[in-house]
Amino acid sequence: MNFLANLGIRDAIDAAKTYIVAGHQRLRGKRILVYLCVILTAVFGMIPSIIFMFFNPDITRALPEMAKIAFEMDGSSSGNTYSHKSSGDTEYKSDGARLAEKVEARNKAREKLMLDYAENATNNAYFFLVGGILTIGLYSIFLRMDKREVGFKDLFSGFTSGNYVNKVITLIIKSLLLNVIPFIATIMILVPVLWIPALAISLLALVVQYCLFMVEFILADDPSIPFTRAIKISFQASNGYKLALFIVEILTVGIPSYIFTCGFIYLMLKSILIDNADLTQITWLGILAIVIYTVGKTVLKPLHDAAFAMAYEDAKMTGKSYGYISHFELYDPEDEIDNGEYDGIKVFG
Repeated sequence: MNFLANLGIRDAIDAAKTYIVAGHQRLRGKRILVYLCVILTAVFGMIPSIIFMFFNPDITRALPEMAKIAFEMDGSSSGNTYSHKSSGDTEYKSDGARLAEKVEARNKAREKLMLDYAENATNNAYFFLVGGILTIGLYSIFLRMDKREVGFKDLFSGFTSGNYVNKVITLIIKSLLLNVIPFIATIMILVPVLWIPALAISLLALVVQYCLFMVEFILADDPSIPFTRAIKISFQASNGYKLALFIVEILTVGIPSYIFTCGFIYLMLKSILIDNADLTQITWLGILAIVIYTVGKTVLKPLHDAAFAMAYEDAKMTGKSYGYISHFELYDPEDEIDNGEYDGIKVFG
């Protein structure tokens, strides 16, 4: 126990529990609004993917085939196998026909690759321009729900308050910082002798993620703050909170996600290896698993974000007391305790 205390693990666990309990208290009476805002944010974030799905030829071919498998089973068959073999499969094909098929397959693969690139680029641009801004508005709700009445209009406050371009630049810089380290680790994995350093760099990426957790909260708290200052404050003021945030994530969304993932893998292996389930049952099991996982993440996300909001407020007050943040930065007139002195939830830094 002394060893854990020396590492600060016990303090981190206590702080994490404090943030979760405080976040749960803050959500009281506002859960319906928060859930609706979380769902709206997720739906708006999926708009590009939904649009591209209708232009993806593989999806348009797969959906009717799945429906046929699910609803048009042949009663005379055992249901374990599905044959799509036609009489033309054994037909002799000339060299010209084979070459034409190769060219057509290559063109389809090229079209799919270009479509994937276009979808990824659109999703990234859409996140910086819309999705990330909505997240800032959602976080402003978490920060202000116990100080005044909040509503759906606050979800879109990221578009109406502060410098919109500054917010977009901040989100782009944060994304670059979060992705450059995993990219370096991926390159290093290609060299066998660098596997262990690559693993260490991957762990560093997790640390950087928690170093930047305050960025959206800072922009929600003070939309006028410059992007360079927002990044710097998050790196400095998050010192001492990263382990507590990791524990919060494990307790709110981590453990349920791991339990669900292990349970789903067990059911899939059992249905395939023991129960000898047919393709239809496996398909419906996969669809059900996706639905349950999505619903579970939606239900748990408000508590996770509320706990992170409490940690942000604690880190902000600690940062002001240590001089990382000046009194005039991140000043909210609606915050009764923001008077230049530390009066946070729990001193942990």
